[in-house]
Amino acid sequence: MRTMDGAGERNGKFEGVLPVIKPPGMTSHDVVDFMRNLLRMQRIGHAGTLDVHASGVLVICIGRATRITNFIIDCDKVYRGEMVLGIRTTTQDSEGEVVSVSSTEQVCEEAVRSVFKRFCGVISQTPPMLSALRHHGKRLYELAREGKVIERKMRHVTVKRLELLKFYDEEPKRVLFEVECSRGTYVRTLVADIGDALGCGAYLSFLVRTAVGPFSVNDCLTLEEVQKYHANGNLREFILSIDQALCFLPALPLTHIEARRAINGAVTSVRAIDILPNITVGNLVRLYAPGGKFIAVARVIMGKHGLVCKPECVFPAR
Repeated sequence: MRTMDGAGERNGKFEGVLPVIKPPGMTSHDVVDFMRNLLRMQRIGHAGTLDVHASGVLVICIGRATRITNFIIDCDKVYRGEMVLGIRTTTQDSEGEVVSVSSTEQVCEEAVRSVFKRFCGVISQTPPMLSALRHHGKRLYELAREGKVIERKMRHVTVKRLELLKFYDEEPKRVLFEVECSRGTYVRTLVADIGDALGCGAYLSFLVRTAVGPFSVNDCLTLEEVQKYHANGNLREFILSIDQALCFLPALPLTHIEARRAINGAVTSVRAIDILPNITVGNLVRLYAPGGKFIAVARVIMGKHGLVCKPECVFPAR
């Protein structure tokens, strides 16, 4: 994806969204630090943590684009990974200590496919200790490194698609899979739960995030490419403007009066809202002033006389 002319820079500073490939071994925050040092900017964040041992799509938000991270985090994710059957580990992945080894003699491809079907839809998960959730101000993975284990509440997540790509029948039996899931899904826990359902246990041997919402691996730069394009002055060509990065949200044109109200953060009746099919209360939309200038992200709510837009994130012109 390429930006519109000048979309990647504002007043000499970079601004927008840049999807990159996080390599295994780096934390998501390490990538943010890399970008901060490279661009000499502090206002940089990411839209969704990826495990240190995993690789794949990490969406970097720069400048005012850091205000839209939650909208991107809410997008569905796609992962490709491999599970090893018959072995349970302390961390539910290859980094942990083995806690049990079980026979997989009775486990076949059809059995795995059958169990996969049971894990599609809304499911319950207990977040692993090695996660970025906070407990009294500390990350769970920090507590885990201290040898502490705390009680975690189960959460509901949605698995939209769980596909078996290849079944390896030789020992140890392995399954290559792809999963499309909602925000907050722990794939390592999904794998461990599937292993338990098969009666033999399982752990996640590797994981690649192949998509975050509209961003796929094909849209991403490696960190080496980021360095190269920054050095030759072409990096801005790869940075998406804020509204381009939110292309998955419907767009609404405003009149001059509507735009004036929206830019001031006021709840606004929008005549054009009727042109959007299937728009309902709670939907997010992009708002554009006359002339096509993006000015806000708004949530659709019910007003006295019908649907109206309540700005949640306003981007006044500079």
